[in-house]
Amino acid sequence: MISLTFDVDWAPEAAIRDTLDLLAAAGASATFFATHASPALQGAADRHEIGLHPNFLSGPPFEPTLDALQALFPEARGVRSHGLVQSSGLTEVYGRRGIQYESNIFAPGQYTLQPYRHPSGIIMVPFHWGDYTACRYGGPWDAGAILDVASGSLVFNFHPVHVFLNTPSIAHYDAAREHYQNPEKLMELRHTATRSDPGVRVFLLALLAVAADRHEPLQTLRDLAAAGHR
Repeated sequence: MISLTFDVDWAPEAAIRDTLDLLAAAGASATFFATHASPALQGAADRHEIGLHPNFLSGPPFEPTLDALQALFPEARGVRSHGLVQSSGLTEVYGRRGIQYESNIFAPGQYTLQPYRHPSGIIMVPFHWGDYTACRYGGPWDAGAILDVASGSLVFNFHPVHVFLNTPSIAHYDAAREHYQNPEKLMELRHTATRSDPGVRVFLLALLAVAADRHEPLQTLRDLAAAGHR
């Protein structure tokens, strides 16, 4: 089972719509962790799961940030915090607020690590591949090879801005960051892929194609959490 997740990270609407269009063309559903009000996301909630992506990097208090996001997305039952901020206290807060799972454990390449239930009752859903890390450390970029060595569920984490840019490296992203809210300029800066330097967009399209060819089911993280925890 494969789960595609996307940390929205305040991406412009054009980048969010672009990712949604790629998924629609593949007939795929995914989980989006939202940071802000987005007409594109809110209009896609019938096909995709919307979770919360609160920014706690400035420290407490945490409640106002959660209040604002839950007001925008009251149906959300999953959370992945920006920067993967986590603590036992936050986990308990999530439980009191009706959150069923969190996905803040990044275990790159540890494909046997599966969802598990925390003593608080929250289901912890690790993820196994992240685009930012792939861009920083050079992969892995071979979708088929990842599926070949994995067992159980696989969770991939993308960002719409990296999909839009086809980011191949952190250096490329850093050069584009000042234009983060300018889709026209980001389009100009989109990376042209090569075999040795594919980029995030190319990897996502390859992953969707391999999953379709192998009849690998694509699940939302909420469904994966409900079905796969021990």
